[in-house]
Amino acid sequence: MPERGRILRAAEIAALRAADTVLARAEAVLADARIEADRLTTAALDTARIAAAADRAAHAAVLLAEAAALAEANARRLEPDLAAIVAAAIAGIVGAGDRDAMVRAALSTALSRLRDHRRARLYAAADVAEAARHAVAGTPGGAEVLEVVEDAALAPGHCTLSGPAGHVEIGLDAQLAATLAPWRRTADATCAAVA
Repeated sequence: MPERGRILRAAEIAALRAADTVLARAEAVLADARIEADRLTTAALDTARIAAAADRAAHAAVLLAEAAALAEANARRLEPDLAAIVAAAIAGIVGAGDRDAMVRAALSTALSRLRDHRRARLYAAADVAEAARHAVAGTPGGAEVLEVVEDAALAPGHCTLSGPAGHVEIGLDAQLAATLAPWRRTADATCAAVA
């Protein structure tokens, strides 16, 4: 350490300047090190936050999957009941109405959709023969029906359209059974799967 009040030699001044330069560089390196340490700390915290968020997201995904599986299991338990309720409701609605009107409506709908049937005959059970005649008369542009034949061999409610294109049961009960079949299959399949 230089003495107080003494004049420094050029070599000492140069050494002090060199020490001052080294000190300035050291302070700059220290400042850069602090900035880099802050950056690394921030990056580490960001990485930790991202990892924590990913863990929370993964946990949430597990909880959502469990909730979805529970909802699906509940729905599977309800499906047979729902299908049976829908089938019974439809059958009840159809069964509660004016039978002749419903037979006429069912036959009219079927005849209007079966336009490709030409030169056909409609064989009807005795209980629905008159409704079949009204349906044929009231469905212009539908299947070409040459005559309605009352057929005592048919079970009550049955009507069969028969012609060159083939035979098809178009009675109200057949249409109702076809309408309800998917619901009943769903109920039966679900009951079998649950059991």
